[in-house]
Amino acid sequence: MFSTNVYLAQSLIINSRKYLRNLRKGQDMKPCNEVISETISLAETMLLLSDKGDSLREDDGCGILYGVLRDSAYKIKKMAEAERQNHMKRDEWK
Repeated sequence: MFSTNVYLAQSLIINSRKYLRNLRKGQDMKPCNEVISETISLAETMLLLSDKGDSLREDDGCGILYGVLRDSAYKIKKMAEAERQNHMKRDEWK
């Protein structure tokens, strides 16, 4: 049951990201900003993957792996969001 809900949530997020990405393409986002947006999306995907892996793991080694993945995802997302804010403050987020 839990893994089915995780799968449905992942599908919803992936589809919404594709929709937003297509909208952004029409706005001619600067390449450097597009990479920042993709980095945030990647970090969110890493978080989903770590949750999925953690729910399906069979040993402690996998738990450590998914914990490292989760920690890394939070750090990457925090840095990318801070960089996005810096671009917005300088009015360079286009």
